[in-house]
Amino acid sequence: MWGRGLDSGKDYPQPVRSVFGYRDGMGNRWILHVDMNCYFASVEQQCNPALRGRPIGVGGKPGTRSVIAAASREAKVRGVKTAMSSWEAMRICPELIIVEPDYRKYQAYSERLFGILESISPQLEIFSIDEAFVEVTQPQHCTQNDAESTLRPSANTPVDVSPLEVSWLTATVQRIKTLLHTHLGAVLTASIGLSRSKRLAKLASESQKPNGFTVLLGDKEAELVARFQSLGVRAFTRAALYAVTPVEELAGIGSRLGRRLRGSGIHTLADLATRSLDELRPIVFPYERELYLVGRGLDPSPVVPYWRALPEQSIGHQYTLPSDTAVVDLPPTLMWLAERVGQRLRAQGFVAKHLSLYLRQTHATGWGSGYRTSTYLESDTALYKAAWYLIHTACEDPLVPLSYVTPIRMPSLTVSELVPTRAASRSFLAADQRSQALTRALDAIRNRYGNQSIRSGLSTTVHHHVIPDGRRKRFTPDLTATAVVHSDYGLCSGRMES
Repeated sequence: MWGRGLDSGKDYPQPVRSVFGYRDGMGNRWILHVDMNCYFASVEQQCNPALRGRPIGVGGKPGTRSVIAAASREAKVRGVKTAMSSWEAMRICPELIIVEPDYRKYQAYSERLFGILESISPQLEIFSIDEAFVEVTQPQHCTQNDAESTLRPSANTPVDVSPLEVSWLTATVQRIKTLLHTHLGAVLTASIGLSRSKRLAKLASESQKPNGFTVLLGDKEAELVARFQSLGVRAFTRAALYAVTPVEELAGIGSRLGRRLRGSGIHTLADLATRSLDELRPIVFPYERELYLVGRGLDPSPVVPYWRALPEQSIGHQYTLPSDTAVVDLPPTLMWLAERVGQRLRAQGFVAKHLSLYLRQTHATGWGSGYRTSTYLESDTALYKAAWYLIHTACEDPLVPLSYVTPIRMPSLTVSELVPTRAASRSFLAADQRSQALTRALDAIRNRYGNQSIRSGLSTTVHHHVIPDGRRKRFTPDLTATAVVHSDYGLCSGRMES
């Protein structure tokens, strides 16, 4: 299924599909949201004991336009926040240790994390590199009341499962935390939320960090909340938690939208729940429907397992330049972006019909344009030529506010209208076939020796830091591979030292 764990020779517990394949009605669902705490920073501290207990930030070096991708708990209590610029973080916390990100290490830990969660339930929706939804809806017929054991469906006389359900769910969460401690290490912890829907489960997990466990249920389930509380679990009805939760705590509410909501008298989620759809529309358009549903705790969206997820609809990459760069000097960066996007495009078995380019400026509105081709975009060179064609056309047009000397902060390249390679018609021209053969050869070299093993001469002048931000990206791990995590302090595999 997802194979053996990273600790060479030891299997994780296998999923019990006969139990968790059961799906009750929407009103009786149980959904967990598992969110790792200070993930990248915690991985670094787990692999390097010398960093434990010290404020660290994962990101690029100060003096560049890099940001803090993750901060340790010790850094956060000193005021360092995720997405803060590195220089500002160092100003707030001079003793902060900046650690260069290692995406392969984080991915290996994520594969282990998702393997553990899949051992609890195959209904696993991977939301980002460090968080996931897990549906643990329990069957209604059980043969025993041992909450810590795996429950089996029974054809015997039905029993009242409500008290058992509470104990079983609590034990399931504790089992997840135990498995994380055993297989990931003592430094890495997770905040877990339990609710009837994905939105409320995520809100519950975010309400207590680090290493929290919170249950959030509907206002008519006060009795069930009391049962959880009797077991020492932090549990709330929706109205109780909404009354004390600032509206900015809701995922997706940034500072700008938060100011608009507060300016309209919406300070807490309880205030949000009192507003109708028509009242929200002029305040938060076009997000009024989402916030209206959140305010009422409504979310019938199912947990979509990663192995059932739809393929990506677009593939893109962006790069924040170390300093503002004139458009005429962008070709090396554009070629590097084309290589990154092209490799991902081909690795997933697609070609593209449309390319979009966006150039962000520091003190002005950015510029963007798109290019649709009658053939297919596949090679790195084709992507680069299409991007530069858009720039050249715009710079030659006096009506477009873009010139060759316009300073650019961040270029972004995205391909869409993806078509499976096997379904695309191929060119029979000798030049095109040579280009395709060259592209396949380059990919083979990079797959074996790494992305930096062979690059276009144009892109070799680009020096970059890869700081992954999985918050809004689908992450599909290779759960069949045995990964090994390396660090400067030796091999970090197997059962991590605590």
